[in-house]
Amino acid sequence: MVYQFRGKISKGNWSLNPGQPFDAFVAGKSDGNYYLELHKDKGAPKTSPQQGYYYGVVVPHTLKALKEQGNEDVVLTIGKGFKHLPLMKENIDQLLKGLWARDTDNKVKSKADFSLDEYSELIDISIQWVAKYLSYVIPPPDINWRQNE
Repeated sequence: MVYQFRGKISKGNWSLNPGQPFDAFVAGKSDGNYYLELHKDKGAPKTSPQQGYYYGVVVPHTLKALKEQGNEDVVLTIGKGFKHLPLMKENIDQLLKGLWARDTDNKVKSKADFSLDEYSELIDISIQWVAKYLSYVIPPPDINWRQNE
């Protein structure tokens, strides 16, 4: 059986979350050598409405804004070079994820690896970038989208 005890690392020090029964668990074990596995907690998973808004509204409106300004391609940084790619949703997705990675000091991730908070950051950073650099307002999410079907 695998036991889990959650905690966090801050400035190189490990601390357990309050209320964890780690000490009681260890007190019940016999003397001997043990090992611990440390896993990064990704946080709450992203939600379908977040993904739906990002892929159904943010990405298409970013594509529309770029096309309205006469752009025919998007430039992505790959390694130390640049690559001109056609304006397509897939390339806009990579552009926006690259902006998120740069602004948050992360690596570009696939959609499966984003946490709830990271997806929120991705959406916020994308909307702000489009507003600032393309002078285009992406519509807010429709909170009643299920009722409108």
